[in-house]
Amino acid sequence: MVVEKPYQQSRLNIFLIIVMRNHKFFRSLLVCVLFVGVLAGCQREMIEEEIDVNSILLSKVESNTQMYISSLEPSTLKKGKWWKILGADLKGALSGAATGAAIGSAAPGVGTGGGAIVGAVLGGAGASFEAAAGLADPGVTPPTSNPNNPYDPAGALHYSLLDVMIAFPGEFIQIGGFNYSTYRNFILNRLVNNGLLSANNIADFPLATFAAEQASFLGNGSPIAFVNQSNNPNLLPIEKSVSIQYFQAMSSSQSVSAFTNFSIGIENTVAASGIADRSKAVLLSEMATARYGFAYWYQ
Repeated sequence: MVVEKPYQQSRLNIFLIIVMRNHKFFRSLLVCVLFVGVLAGCQREMIEEEIDVNSILLSKVESNTQMYISSLEPSTLKKGKWWKILGADLKGALSGAATGAAIGSAAPGVGTGGGAIVGAVLGGAGASFEAAAGLADPGVTPPTSNPNNPYDPAGALHYSLLDVMIAFPGEFIQIGGFNYSTYRNFILNRLVNNGLLSANNIADFPLATFAAEQASFLGNGSPIAFVNQSNNPNLLPIEKSVSIQYFQAMSSSQSVSAFTNFSIGIENTVAASGIADRSKAVLLSEMATARYGFAYWYQ
């Protein structure tokens, strides 16, 4: 038989007295502990669910990409300067959309979707304009819109603005090279005029943030290599993985119609998926740019 020592009984009595006198405090403490446990469990479930929906989408994109590539004849398409221009365009559009979505999420009145469109246009149009120096004219194939892609304006507006830049190159190419400050003001003001950005939010998209990456869009590396090597912290793993599959399909394409049909199918798959809205905005802005761009530059 274990006999408690007097000081042990005394400590127990003191503890019981404290609990009885502070029962409300201990009850609240217990509730808090339970709440934290439930919250942690919910967060874990949300992370697992996000991983699951990302995996489902990537699996579908991989399957559709391989089916598309295997259906094509060996490529005989001559990928001249227009291909490099398109590559610069897409590097800028993807990285710009990711950066724009991050800015938009913290900017009142912009949001991730609005920020992605602004970033995609701002990142891609300047890159393709610089890469196109010396090219007489873009292609003449009319593009196809996709009403199921809510970010279709990222592609449509991108190339309507590029038309203006190509028509008046002296406004943007000045002594010392490309004037990014003039270009940024032109793009953002046009986005405001088209109702895609408020004038109050122009300052949310600073010159230095986007100009810093401009040179990297013009390199000789493919869009796939660019994605693999990108150190843009705003570009998420699911966005990289889907983009690599998409660019593989694009590089195998031999006609505007074939790539357009493939792109619209993938865009619809992304739009209907359960991935985060932010990643949808980035991917769909990039794909709209690619679909319009393939038709615009194809020669």
